[in-house]
Amino acid sequence: MTQRAITTRAFPGLLALLIWVSCSGPELPPVDPAELFVGLDRIVTSEYYFQADGQAATSGETVDLLPLYAAALQAARLTLQPESAEQARDALITHLNQVEASEQRELVYDSLNAYLDALPGGENTFVRTESRRFQDRESNSAGVGMVLHRQDDGRFLIVDVLEGSAAYRAEIEPGRELARVDGTEIRGRDVEEVVGRIVGTPESEVRLDYADGASFVLERGAVNFRGIINASWQLAGGGNAEYIMLRNAAADTPGQLRGLLGRLGQREAIVLDLRKHYHGTYEGCFAVADLFRRGTRLGSLALRNGNERVFDADNEVLHEGRIFVILGKEASAFAVTLAAALAPAPNVTVIGPDMPAHAFLSHVEELSGGIELRITNGVVKGPDGQALYQARAPVDVEMPVDLPARGPLESPDPNDPVQVRVGEMLGVSPTGGT
Repeated sequence: MTQRAITTRAFPGLLALLIWVSCSGPELPPVDPAELFVGLDRIVTSEYYFQADGQAATSGETVDLLPLYAAALQAARLTLQPESAEQARDALITHLNQVEASEQRELVYDSLNAYLDALPGGENTFVRTESRRFQDRESNSAGVGMVLHRQDDGRFLIVDVLEGSAAYRAEIEPGRELARVDGTEIRGRDVEEVVGRIVGTPESEVRLDYADGASFVLERGAVNFRGIINASWQLAGGGNAEYIMLRNAAADTPGQLRGLLGRLGQREAIVLDLRKHYHGTYEGCFAVADLFRRGTRLGSLALRNGNERVFDADNEVLHEGRIFVILGKEASAFAVTLAAALAPAPNVTVIGPDMPAHAFLSHVEELSGGIELRITNGVVKGPDGQALYQARAPVDVEMPVDLPARGPLESPDPNDPVQVRVGEMLGVSPTGGT
């Protein structure tokens, strides 16, 4: 097996259609059911975070495999009542080896999906080999500049459009559902496959259809991703507030923010709009929070067996005035983590909907046949030491918040209720409505 352990990134229900370049052979590697499920058991018993009761596994403890195989057997259409996980696994492997080759892979996928669904807690999934190969075509060298979010029901929502891209020039609207790519329904498909269907060679065209029936044709090309976009709002009483739309929290994001605020000078308030914040790492989120909090616990990354990495703020802050943090109803785990790290400060006001604060760490490993496994091997904790998945988003002002239709303006966007609300709290009137 080829192992890739990733413990600080959110699960990939999000994709950015920028540039993808790779290569792979045309044939799918065969699946060995014994190798796959023996390897899966090894990973679950050594890496999986939760026990059957939903608590973190400690030394020597692991989840019971028998209920997982009971679900897998049912998915494989086997009516057995095994007495042990080993007996169930052997029966499943024997059955999968006996089915027609044309049916085996889909039955393996069904069994694997049922096994992972039966795991207690977390977010656990896999990527089909076909989807990975679809993404890894040599022709995948240009995108269209959209960011999509795969929702729990398998639908794909457009959550961002990147400046200067084909989608931007076509005035594609965030918040709408994408239903088809070149006539193929995409609901329920892996994000990797959807990426592979949309990206392609430069200057080639792709047809995209909204769920409501509208359609558009875009020309693929290079896209320039801007992680931070901002605008200054002039306050009625003097001074300025800086409206910052943060798209990622990568290693260089804190330095970019530090440079931006250094060039701008003193601001009376900062608005951090996290509705399009879908990229980066949890370490990056804590590093951004460190810019605005002084000498306090920001949160931690906790793995099984008690291993925990703690993040504390230093004594330097870039801004001492008011801070408004905006969360949307499609807020990513990164956005919630950053908001949670900032929320306890008395100068911070978090605005958004009441929603779960899920944030898990993932272990990624390749199984037999080129299937990519992604299971929970840890959780993100907030400043109070509580795992975020056990809490709600830390909202001070609760209101429904949709995605912004456009980038920052020089005053609150009158078509964006949450910007209008923040403007009222700062004494800034919206202008430039349409």
